Amino acid sequence: MRAAQVQAAIAARWRHPGYWVMGLSLQLLPLMLALVLPRDPNKRSGLCALVLCILGFLPALIGSPAPWQWSGDDRAQVGWGRGSLQCLVYVLLWAFLLALLLLVTGWMGPRTGSFLLGACVGLSIQLLLVLTPAGIVIARMEHLKQETQEAQARARDVKWMSHRGSFSPGLLFNNLKHLADLADRDAQATEQGLVALAELYRKGLIEAEHPLISLASERELAEQYLALERGRWGNALVVRWHLDPDLEHRLLPPLLLLPLLESLLAPGPEGGGLSLDVFAKADAGYLILRCLRALAGPAPAASALEAMLQRMRGLSGEGGSAELSPQGEGWELLLRIPSPGGES
Repeated sequence: MRAAQVQAAIAARWRHPGYWVMGLSLQLLPLMLALVLPRDPNKRSGLCALVLCILGFLPALIGSPAPWQWSGDDRAQVGWGRGSLQCLVYVLLWAFLLALLLLVTGWMGPRTGSFLLGACVGLSIQLLLVLTPAGIVIARMEHLKQETQEAQARARDVKWMSHRGSFSPGLLFNNLKHLADLADRDAQATEQGLVALAELYRKGLIEAEHPLISLASERELAEQYLALERGRWGNALVVRWHLDPDLEHRLLPPLLLLPLLESLLAPGPEGGGLSLDVFAKADAGYLILRCLRALAGPAPAASALEAMLQRMRGLSGEGGSAELSPQGEGWELLLRIPSPGGES
């Protein structure tokens, strides 16, 4: 770590309540000794010196990870050789400061330079035995915490990338283009369409925060999208749901059907009408969705099927599949969706 990063870490420790609780707890030791020991001026002077040492020990403890963290480059921690040397210099500096403070305040009495040197050596040995392992432990804990935070940040980035993939630019562009064409003819319908589009994105992002949602919630989101698309398609768009009420609480990854529907509706009504039947059933830990189009028309794009598979495998584990096959004049899409939670 560089000097600025070490300073930021020390500043964060000063705001941590744990160090201050420990410092106040250590202050109880001289108080208890003062109550137990006889009232002797010499002993009282020693207790005052102990209080002063404890007050000096707290900032020394807060800064104790610094010798192990200061590498001068992008490394989080230094090696044992450099860390031990830096820790020794750090301990000697604190021991000298504490001994000098005790001498200046008069709690060491009129002593010679040799006594001050001896006090520095004694304090150095004690601080070395305490601050060295404490610094290693604190530095390691902070490094693990930083790694955890970075991993969580990467997970959030991956999650939001997955959410963004469920709302492709085409979905927004097609609807905004339709609303722009509609604005001159019907201002009220345009306003309602913009509100519906914003509501679709809001609800989609809320649902996407959950690893699994119910089939009923997924259908509601899909219907909200279809209601928005019917502004472009009109009566040429027909989607029929054949869902058993017992399956409404069956769990599946969120925003699974949206890439599929978007792929089917992307060509627009100019490519002909769309009539789609969606069937659902349960089968040994899987939710089976069968999308059937009896008449000829565009089949789901390979990218849409791959997006569904990625979301299934990323959010509910391996085992999901998507199979597209001819069916009469149309086609059939069979989705096997792992449902580890069973029901919500």
